[in-house]
Formats: sequence, C-alpha cells, structure tokens
Amino acid sequence: MVKTFLVFMILLATISCGVGASSPRKPHEELPRSTGTRSEIIGATPVSAKDSDDKKMDDANITIEATAGITDGKLVINYQIKSLSDREVYVWDQMIGYEGNEQVIDEDAAYVFLEEPDTLRIIRADLELPSGLDVARKEIPFVRQLPPKGKLTGSVKLSVPVKEFSPFFPELKPENGRSVKCSNVKLMVAWTPSQEGMKVSERKVGGTEVLALRGAWDGAYQNVAEQTIPLDVDVIAYKTEFERSSPKLF
Repeated sequence: MVKTFLVFMILLATISCGVGASSPRKPHEELPRSTGTRSEIIGATPVSAKDSDDKKMDDANITIEATAGITDGKLVINYQIKSLSDREVYVWDQMIGYEGNEQVIDEDAAYVFLEEPDTLRIIRADLELPSGLDVARKEIPFVRQLPPKGKLTGSVKLSVPVKEFSPFFPELKPENGRSVKCSNVKLMVAWTPSQEGMKVSERKVGGTEVLALRGAWDGAYQNVAEQTIPLDVDVIAYKTEFERSSPKLF
C-alpha cells in the first residue's frame, strides 16, 4: 500500500512539472520574421536613390587619361578628360599667367608641389588657402565647359628641373631650393558638374576668351580627377617656409 502511494505521488509530480513547459519546435517551423529593413537590422544608414545618384555624380562620371615624358628639357604631360555624365561639367584647367602686368592664359602652367617622399604633384584646380596666411586677392583658375558625354584635351609643359610653384608664395630662388629626385608624377585636374547657384561669365584674358565660375552651390566645390604616372624627374623643392596646398574641395 505504501509502495503504491509513493509511485502515485511520483507520477503526479512528473505530470505537474510538464504543465506550462514550452513544447519543442517542429523540425521545419520557421523563426519569427523581422519586419525591419536590412539596414535597420544591422544598424547601417539607408542610402536613398538620390544619395546614390549624387555619389555617382561626384565620384564616377569623369575619367582622365594622361601620359608624361621628358622632351627637349621639359616635362610634358598630355591629358584627356572624358565625361560619362548627361550634365555639363566645368573643368578648372585654364591657368593664369602674366606678360608684364597683363594677365594672360598660360596653356603650359600648373601648380607644382613635392609630395614626400618621391612624387611630383601637378595641380590644375582652385587651391586651398594656406593656413595663417593673409591673401588680399586669391588667384582662381578659369574654367572650360565640358559638354555631356564630351572630351577635352590639355597639356602641361614645365622646364626641368621642375620647380615647386604656388600662387601664394614668392618665386623659388636657387638659394632657397633643394634638389629632389622624384620617380612619380601625379596629375590632378579639378571639375564641377553644372548646378543651381553657379554664376558663369565670359571673360577675355590676354586676348583669349574664357569662362569664370563663381557663386555658391550644394555639394562639393570641386571634384578631382587624378592619375599617377611612373617617371623619373629632377625637382627643386623649397627648403624655406612653404605650404604645399591641395585642391579646394568644400
């Protein structure tokens, strides 16, 4: 009788423990689905179609192809800029020069900087202002209009050894320079897609008709197309105070 009662109590306890316990999941039963997007699930920032298009406009619609060599004592860089865009683009490669006191367009010129340790940086763009330097009147290159799906060609010709050059500092004198042997030439040419807020005006500079681009607009002030070309070239760099500027992007 006692044994029967004990067996009955053990069986009753076993049944009570099973009440309310979770039942095992069926072998092919799916887990509950999330109602959020993938970007919400992983914590990423969603990218709208417009944002994506703007990025393509900034990064992917201009290509540059360039060659460089030493000819008759000059560094000669020839380049072609090609648009893959359906919008007009302005290319900042009309460099300012001087004949006496008269402003002219210098078809051979560029801004020149040493990029340590052994790269010669050749820039056609509107430059950032040097830090801590007061500039009464900033030099801004003129632009050319690149039509949709169009092409433009240009060239840079600089005497070798190539001297560093910035519009914000005095011309490099021999006593203020040091010799550097570079093994790469980096060409950087700025461009900006046509958009609201731009003020484009025709100018005549030294007998050459050019376009001046001013105003304020959304997004990048300039984008930069660049190519690095392996080439040995002798350079004269500043050993005195000198700031090596970059293109102005914003």
